Amino acid sequence: MTVPNPLPAGSYVEIHGQYDSMHSTITINGTASQPVWVRGQDSGPNRPVLTRPWHIVGSYAYFENLKWDGDLNANVEGSFFKCAQNNVCDHIMLRNSEIDGDVGQSGSSTLVHFGGSTAGTHSNIIVYNCRIHDNGNVDGFRASPVGDPDGGGIGVGRDANTIWILQNSLYHNNGTGLQINAGTGMGATTHHIYVGRNEGYNNLQGSFFSKQSTDVIFSENVSHDNYDRATGSPGKGFGWQYGPERLWFINNVSYNNTYGFFGTSTSSLGEGRTVYLVGNTVYGNRNEGAYNPVWDPDDANDSAAFMLRDDAASFRYIVNNTIWGSNAGIHIAGSNGTYVVQNNIIAGRREANAHDINFGSASIHAAATVTHNLIWQSPADFSVRVGSTDYTSLSGYQSAFGTQGDGFQTGDPAFVSASSNNFTLGTNSAAKDAGTVVDAVYDEFQTRYGLSIRKDRTNVVRPQGSSWDIGAHEEQ
Repeated sequence: MTVPNPLPAGSYVEIHGQYDSMHSTITINGTASQPVWVRGQDSGPNRPVLTRPWHIVGSYAYFENLKWDGDLNANVEGSFFKCAQNNVCDHIMLRNSEIDGDVGQSGSSTLVHFGGSTAGTHSNIIVYNCRIHDNGNVDGFRASPVGDPDGGGIGVGRDANTIWILQNSLYHNNGTGLQINAGTGMGATTHHIYVGRNEGYNNLQGSFFSKQSTDVIFSENVSHDNYDRATGSPGKGFGWQYGPERLWFINNVSYNNTYGFFGTSTSSLGEGRTVYLVGNTVYGNRNEGAYNPVWDPDDANDSAAFMLRDDAASFRYIVNNTIWGSNAGIHIAGSNGTYVVQNNIIAGRREANAHDINFGSASIHAAATVTHNLIWQSPADFSVRVGSTDYTSLSGYQSAFGTQGDGFQTGDPAFVSASSNNFTLGTNSAAKDAGTVVDAVYDEFQTRYGLSIRKDRTNVVRPQGSSWDIGAHEEQ
């Protein structure tokens, strides 16, 4: 017995046991008042197992309590759940389900995919509370690296908008846990995507990434233990390339990655220019190089909590972030770009010969705004590198560059418990009331989206005192 195709409005389908039929195109004719339901018997031990892909066309459907298992069909390459290309697909929810790929897959497909359509838009889609994992042989590649694998968890392509990806687990994929990629010249067609409260870990090239896109927000996600020391796309917690426009990273946590945040190449492959990094926490980065295992602490391209490299005009705002116990702090590489680096805590640097802030280009540093940051290292010293010159004291840095370094603090941030990764501020923190208001960031978000992000990652409204606190947390 197979699932009927097409499914008329109001259909209810319940799947039991193992289901082996492939639906290269299954048409959903749901409506707002009469959606289609396709669901497993339950979400526990009797959850049904699907062994072949489902490609969706149509509108208004819920898919829940299902498991796709690629290990039961070694001949499957490609996405297990997707909106079919060149067709309209809207108002679709995938929830409380699992997509388990095949460790033998070697292609570049993602297990779940939306977009990539030339004849219809994919919109109003939700992926909620799913486990999406094991696309390709991650451990095998690390042991014997060949090529540049791209088998990911969730992919969003061109002509896709109004998508929510919420509270999922994305892990052990050969490429990226989630990647948004509209393609060259198509960034405006992929827009208004919200990625919130997901966990990504142990993905070869990273967990959360955007290429060409517009108005994408990554918020309150956790990304950890993503590393790849042998390909041209090293493991990162979060990242971007090819010019996304109005890309936001807000209140995320990144730890034990090769790079905490990695941004590069605003080249002619993308038309966007502006990225905001606000209220994020990064700790415990790995010591690995950009393209090989040899880490160079003086190379602004190499591993750090934040590494940003641009070779075309761009605007990057690094504001109210907290960095602790990483190999290096903020690396700014490349030959172009305008950078605002304000209200960040950079503390507990693990490597004494590394740098808290490292501008590879003196001219890029001269055009930047670098104020109201807190740098505290014990036993390591203050270290800001500009071009090929190291400044090992705040007074020396301020003397060399005038207003750069205004509002800097070098006192103890007095975290509640850094050893247990609690980076809220104690009452005696040197970060308290020492920041500045970066209106260009906070006003832009509220004007464009109608919501205020003048609050920290625990929802404490800023400011609580006479001025803003430095870092990702506002002390109450």
